[in-house]
Formats: sequence, C-alpha cells, structure tokens
Amino acid sequence: MARYLLRVWLPDRPGALGAVASRIGALRGDVLGLEVLEREGGVAVDELDVELPSEELIPLLLREIAQVDGCGVEECRRVRSAPPSPVRVIADLVGALEHAGDPAAVPAALAEAALEAARADWVLVVQDNLELASAGPAPHPRWTAALCAGLRCGSLPGSADRTVGVASLGPEGPDLVVGRAEHPLRSAELEVLDGLATVAGARLRQLAMGEARAQHPSGAMDRHAG
Repeated sequence: MARYLLRVWLPDRPGALGAVASRIGALRGDVLGLEVLEREGGVAVDELDVELPSEELIPLLLREIAQVDGCGVEECRRVRSAPPSPVRVIADLVGALEHAGDPAAVPAALAEAALEAARADWVLVVQDNLELASAGPAPHPRWTAALCAGLRCGSLPGSADRTVGVASLGPEGPDLVVGRAEHPLRSAELEVLDGLATVAGARLRQLAMGEARAQHPSGAMDRHAG
C-alpha cells in the first residue's frame, strides 16, 4: 500500500468532499484522515491522508479528482506515516520547554517545532536584526527583520502570496518567521504557528522573571535563607 497527503481545494458546499472521497474509494483507496486547512470565499482547502493499493494509481486519482466540479489538487506528496497533529506538536513543545532552564534554548526548540508543524523549507527566530535560532536554509536576519516590520498587522501577519508566515512571541518580539516556497501557508497552519509562538513567548517571559527575581536583593536573601 502507498500513503499520500493530498491537499485539495473544493467548493465549500455539501457533497463536494463526499464526491472526492467517492473517487478515491472507486480506486480502492482509503481516506485515513482529514484536516480542514482553510475556508474562504466559498472555497475550502482540505488535506486528506490517503492510502492507495499502488502508487501507479496516482495519475488516475488526480484526473478523477479534477473531474469533480470545482475541485483540484494543490499538492500530492508521498509519506510514510500520518502527519503530526497540531495538538501533538504544541504539546511536545510545551514538554520540551518545561525542561529548558536557559532562555537561549527556547528559540531553538521553537524553530524545530515550527519546521515540523508547517513542513517548511526554513524557519528563523529573529529579534531585531539578530538571529536567535534557525532551521533549514534560512535567509539573512536583516531581511526577515524588515519583513516582520512591514508585515506586522496583528498577531499573524503573512506575505501576500502566503509563502512566508510570521508570528510574534510577544509585543516586544522576538518573531517566528516561516517560509515554504511551493505551497501557500493556509489559515490552519498559521494558527498552529501562532500557538507555538505563544507557548515559546510565555516560557521566555517566565524564565526572564525567574532571572529578575534571582538578581533582585530580595531574591538573594531568599536563597541565603533557604
């Protein structure tokens, strides 16, 4: 059996997804999972986790889906297992950051989590013009810093073609910047990135408060008293 992730756009109306699933079933394929990535302007973008008897059926499957009125395939990618669930990725980051005593470890863990969650080409955690952490062949921090300044229009700005997504770790930064060249970042993926950035930002503030208490005279007295 061959397993694929199909990113399909289809009319946001009753029966459209059923028609696509019917075409998959006609080829003896199974839909193992479904995630709605976006709904906008009467069009839905769904990601289907599909198992087929043979990879030789893929060209036929793509043609079958294209014959469904208003439907098309944005991406078809072979995978070995189910994609990571957003809940698991965020929970894993929470668990990893609980053991992070050094603030420098937070951006690094965030970059790796975002790379997995968005299946991105690159990830950069940037503060002003400084790179705090990266994953993949990330662009220069100055470029991403300028991008963040130009895009910041809420908690989740994004580029016009949506190949770059930005999420802030807090009012003063840093910023999480994610790039994926071939396929746009959809609303559900941007929401996951925002969740990851929120978790990392909260941990950074918690560590900063701990350091401030330790450096304050009252904190030193508490240590000596203990």
